[in-house]
Parts: sequence; C-alpha cells; structure tokens
Amino acid sequence: MFRRLVGWLIRPFWKSIVRIMPDGDPWERLKVAPQLTLYGPGARRDFPHYLAGASSVVVSSFEEIQDWLLGCRYEHDDVLFAEPDFWQHPATFERLRE
Repeated sequence: MFRRLVGWLIRPFWKSIVRIMPDGDPWERLKVAPQLTLYGPGARRDFPHYLAGASSVVVSSFEEIQDWLLGCRYEHDDVLFAEPDFWQHPATFERLRE
C-alpha cells in the first residue's frame, strides 16, 4: 500500500523530469574524445592503432569464426604479458590465439 502511495505521489514529478530531458540520439558521436586513460591502464594507444591492418584469419561463415575462436584459449594478461591489463593488437592475438 505504501509503495503505491509513493509511486502515485512521485509520478507527476518523474513525468516532468522526463519531459525536460533531451531526447536526442543516444548513439550520437560526442563532440569531445574521451581520455584514453578512462578505458583502463591497458589502453596505451589510440583506438585507430587497434583497428589498423587486415586480419590474417580467412573465414567465410559465422561457423568458421566460431571454430577459430573456439581454438583460442583464455590467459590472464599478467601471465601472458607480465602486466595486470594489456591491450594487445588484433594481429598479436591472431598469432598467439590467447
């Protein structure tokens, strides 16, 4: 009973808040670039570095991608790279498969 009463009392306030909030596109690009350090200590280079180059893995279906990924194994960064967080380049991941 108390929850309903509180909900009934808060509802007009909540509706007014929702009305004044901007309803723009949530996927709109930010006008400022977030600082790289916000992504964690493993992010040392800008994103274009991690997206550069073509893949050496040749696949022609989702099943082949799945099979390739199932052949990879998980390993902690502190074991592989002696660091608690390390962003490896995709080409390195393709070679190590871990």
